[in-house]
Amino acid sequence: MENKEKELKKQNKGRGWIYNKVPRNTLVLLSKSPLTITEISKETDSQYSSVLKVIKMLEENGLIQTEKRGRIRIVWLTEFGEKISNLFKRIDNMIEKA
Repeated sequence: MENKEKELKKQNKGRGWIYNKVPRNTLVLLSKSPLTITEISKETDSQYSSVLKVIKMLEENGLIQTEKRGRIRIVWLTEFGEKISNLFKRIDNMIEKA
């Protein structure tokens, strides 16, 4: 395994991190519209610093893109992020129907 791959795996602690509350809810929220990090923090009831870490991991894994506009960072889903978000929404619907 390459060093970069090892480092990414170490940072992400495997792939299960995406199922945690903040990354998962962030992807579902972003499926509705682009948001700022502050908005994501409020909507997920999470600390800003925690959301920043999640945003970094999501971006490194190709699920989101960000753009800084002045002092504000806008976040939106990539095509891959949309696919993952749709899977989470389908799972939620299946659980609600069960």
